[in-house]
Amino acid sequence: MKKEALISVENSQPFTYDRYIFAHNGIIMIPDELANTLGVWKTKIRGLNDSEVYFWFLMKKMSEGLNLAEALMEFRETMRNLWVTVRYAHPDKDQPYHMLNIIFSDGEALYAYCEYDENAKPARSLCFRDQPVYQMSYRLLEDELVIASEKTNREENWRAIKNGEMLTGRIENGRVTVETMSLIS
Repeated sequence: MKKEALISVENSQPFTYDRYIFAHNGIIMIPDELANTLGVWKTKIRGLNDSEVYFWFLMKKMSEGLNLAEALMEFRETMRNLWVTVRYAHPDKDQPYHMLNIIFSDGEALYAYCEYDENAKPARSLCFRDQPVYQMSYRLLEDELVIASEKTNREENWRAIKNGEMLTGRIENGRVTVETMSLIS
């Protein structure tokens, strides 16, 4: 595919819908098969970006009444089930996705979800090489929350978002608070 077709507004993150905004770092290996599970939501796909299909899957599930954590768990389950059915058609792939790391907001809270294959070839973070390459980080102060693919400096108190963990940041009584929960048992 030509570069001009891939580099466009339609294929650029973040993706938005209503009050939601979403950015993904990773690869959905079977985006066409996933898109076929979206029903009428498939018509909302505008680009050729696998991350956009992930976004619309979450939007579909949340429109059905699931919260973000439940929609993420449903996504993983759907991908596992699809993979059982279609893996024979993808002999060049060994899994249905590679990293599900996202940053997401519903206009009231900021969420980060980190999921990667811990059995993949070990690699270290790019900037400081002191954490797994796919492990997200966050920095919390009283009045700000910064979430990144990896920490951006060593001077500040960066914390890891563990594999399978969802972080939720909110403003409560004028202060930024965070809570984390594991979505992988």
